[in-house]
This record gives sequence, C-alpha cells and structure tokens, in this order.
Amino acid sequence: MEQYTIEPGRAVTSKAGRDKGTIYVVCAVDGNFALAANGSGRPLAKPKRKRIKHLKPLPELSETLSEKFRDGKKVYDAELKAFVKRTEAALKAEAEKKETEKAAPASKK
Repeated sequence: MEQYTIEPGRAVTSKAGRDKGTIYVVCAVDGNFALAANGSGRPLAKPKRKRIKHLKPLPELSETLSEKFRDGKKVYDAELKAFVKRTEAALKAEAEKKETEKAAPASKK
C-alpha cells in the first residue's frame, strides 16, 4: 500500500470529528495542522483547521492546485469543487471495481 504525503493540492478525507468521511483539498500545512477546504460547505475563505493525524491522504493530487497554492496565486472555490467531484467519482469507481472483483469468484462456483 502506497503512502501519500499531506501537501497542498492533495485530496484528503477526514478520519475524525463530525465531518468524518468528508473529502477536502489541503490548502496549507503548518506543523501538525493542515488547512483544508472543499469549495462548497467549507470555502477557501474559511478553511477547516485539522490535525494531520485526523486526515487520510488520498492518491489524487492536483498539480494545478498544488502549483497555485505554492506560488500564492488565486484559487477559486469552483476549482476545489470540481476536483473534489472528480475525486469522489474516482473513489466510487474504484469501490465498484472491487465489488465486481469480489463478486466474480463467487459466481464461478
């Protein structure tokens, strides 16, 4: 299993708190904390401050967003929403693929 780092532009999911399971995009990392937003319920104007240990990094990394955060360029909530939506679709497709693979050997019996 690959380990992903929590860095600006990385998709993460919350492991703890009332927002458990919510997908965010990391905006900044400060010591043991990360600022995360998703563009809809949590806009960039008010990012969520979460401990890094309460975040699970996902394989999806937006190079465009990462570069914009690094260079201090303007990032729009619509960009975050679109990236979160793509990430959700990718996770759903991966889960369906696993379910299909799990069901296939059982049907051969």
